[in-house]
Amino acid sequence: MSIDVKNTSMITFIIPTIYKSPHLLQLLRTLENCDLVQEIILVEDGVDVDKQLDKSWFHKLTIIPFTKKLWFNGCVNLGVSLVKTHLYAISNDDILFPTSVIKDCVHHYKLRPKTGVIGMHHSVYHQYPPLLWAIELKTNTLKSEDAGWAALMFNHKDNDIIIPDDLEHYFGDNYMVSYSKYPCMTFYGDKFYTTAEDFSTSTKTYNAIEMEKMFNKEGTAYRKYLRDKPLWETLNPII
Repeated sequence: MSIDVKNTSMITFIIPTIYKSPHLLQLLRTLENCDLVQEIILVEDGVDVDKQLDKSWFHKLTIIPFTKKLWFNGCVNLGVSLVKTHLYAISNDDILFPTSVIKDCVHHYKLRPKTGVIGMHHSVYHQYPPLLWAIELKTNTLKSEDAGWAALMFNHKDNDIIIPDDLEHYFGDNYMVSYSKYPCMTFYGDKFYTTAEDFSTSTKTYNAIEMEKMFNKEGTAYRKYLRDKPLWETLNPII
């Protein structure tokens, strides 16, 4: 795989999906029309997206077909392994945002290449759910007011972080913050759109009791990865 490490102007988007979000098609069109986006990697995790997407409309879209259940973090790891640009973003499939966010974050990495993962402050969301399960164990990495931080994350190949296999669906964002080589930052700026119903689309698709069991199991697993002093600049607006 050839990575264009010198070109920090283009970015790849990784989107895990089971194609339940009504926003996905609009999100893909937005990214398709953004000059800074070189490729969109859509990682299926249980649905044949080919039957629901007219791929002829998309020239930047690469669909990784479902072969086995990877859950969210497995999809992220797979997507990151396929990225050919220096910069990349990991996006939920149920958010909409202006492309100025991409421009601002790409520009920031040019100015400060030794920045780690950039996530979104909760204030950028037009709507977001009052409670996200993953907040509960974020006290060592993310603060409760940073709900939604991981719905869109930016990173780069110098800071690749492979999420462990025992964190299949939850706490991948926590792990990335804890093991980032460089200080992570929070984006304040343009408004996003999501809704409480859509925000965790894949989670709502499965049995709630089983998902809670998975959350508790992975929460226990995550504790062994906690670090005392993650590199964090959460209160510093980057733009």
